[in-house]
Amino acid sequence: MPGFRQFSTALGVCEIDAVLLSPDSPRLSLRLSEHVHARAGLLQLDCAVRGRFVLPDDVCLLVHVDQTGAQSWCHGQAFARHSAVLVRPRGTSEFMLGAGSRLLFIVVRQDWIRPLLATGGGETAGWDVCAAHFSIGTAASPAGLLQLYQSLAGELEAGVENALAGARPVADEALLREVIQTHLQEAQSLHPDDRMPNSRSQRTHYLVLQRVEHFMRSRLRKEIYLHEMCEAGGVSERTLRNVFEHMVGVSPNRYLAMMRLCMAYRSLARADMSRQSVKSVALSYGLWDLSRFADHYRRIFGELPRATLSGDGA
Repeated sequence: MPGFRQFSTALGVCEIDAVLLSPDSPRLSLRLSEHVHARAGLLQLDCAVRGRFVLPDDVCLLVHVDQTGAQSWCHGQAFARHSAVLVRPRGTSEFMLGAGSRLLFIVVRQDWIRPLLATGGGETAGWDVCAAHFSIGTAASPAGLLQLYQSLAGELEAGVENALAGARPVADEALLREVIQTHLQEAQSLHPDDRMPNSRSQRTHYLVLQRVEHFMRSRLRKEIYLHEMCEAGGVSERTLRNVFEHMVGVSPNRYLAMMRLCMAYRSLARADMSRQSVKSVALSYGLWDLSRFADHYRRIFGELPRATLSGDGA
């Protein structure tokens, strides 16, 4: 997943653990503005992806959801257009982005934002991702932050697409600072009623999805049957299908198949071809039909498995 390797580097994380859910090769547009203490980016996706990542301890992540595809959420909490999120380095961050999503993100060093927090009269020690997920451009959050993010998007669009090496500060430094300060101040001033709602059913579905995903990952070498997924999730087959359709937009079996493919891709990309073969990697993820595996792999990743293993691919 070359595009997601770039996105991982942009976030400053080791790797985004992504499961691609669109039937064809994913396309990702990424524009960056590199600064001394922060990195701003504009991400556009034409594919659906379920992913997770871990932020380094010395940074936090600010996100503006400009456009959102179906089944888009963070930690099970549904994204809405023109919402804002603050992600702090507290374990694994989980997300789902539907096709057509467009996000502006800022990765900023925590030591740089401390003076900004001081002017806001608060501290972020108690925040979590859900508590800092709020709508902007509403009565509770005036349009100032939305307009600032729209200005930032305009400047990022002038940058070079998918450029990481030698990325330059496209965005104005003063604008970037104002966006960060305004985002943090609005998050600090949130009243509980201003936070993005999260229904009980949404939360329940998210927890079921997590349990079934964990079961899948623990048994990828083996055959996994639908009734076993139901037992892992503690739900009926009908409920399981509804959960996956609602949360990730595909059936449980389709999700499992894409998870196997994506895990195989990551292993092949990291493998030493003198010690591992395409066959050994495929079998380790329960991909028994090697011909079918190669066909599906090429359709999704645009290259054959052996090209990824040899390092000759994209």
